[in-house]
Amino acid sequence: MKALINNVFSTHLKYEKACEKLNERVKEVCDFKAELTWCASDGHLILNEETTSVATLDCLNGRTVTNKLTENEHDKFCI
Repeated sequence: MKALINNVFSTHLKYEKACEKLNERVKEVCDFKAELTWCASDGHLILNEETTSVATLDCLNGRTVTNKLTENEHDKFCI
């Protein structure tokens, strides 16, 4: 049992680090105040901090530092 518990903690730590890295990247490729968030029923979402609207991660497809996601484009993916 101890090994399983340790595995859960170690896996969770890796997950948290991966989410932090993704969140940093999200902020780089959005031209509005964006944040990675989690919703139990919908999974990971991109939150617009100013409007509190959320969109699926699909809104990030093809986005780069030079081809940023705009607020209007984010709205098209909102749920």
